[in-house]
Amino acid sequence: MMLLWFLLILHAVFFVSPSYAQAGCVCAGQNCSCCLQIKVSDPKIDVPACVNISYNPQALSASVIVEVDNKIVYNEVSQIVYESY
Repeated sequence: MMLLWFLLILHAVFFVSPSYAQAGCVCAGQNCSCCLQIKVSDPKIDVPACVNISYNPQALSASVIVEVDNKIVYNEVSQIVYESY
């Protein structure tokens, strides 16, 4: 279920909204937050949703937090690994 919300929010932010500003995105330094209202008619859904992404260059990690209806539904910190060839 969390993955479904995450994909729905990403789709709405990056493919439906023509610009980051219209999607409610604000970026400062290594952090971006995108918020919007998800409205679906069947089943009836009308909730706020946010995706917060932070990059930590010292730790080479990225944090992703997804909130739906002011509840955290996804929270993950991942190490960024560079492979040399």
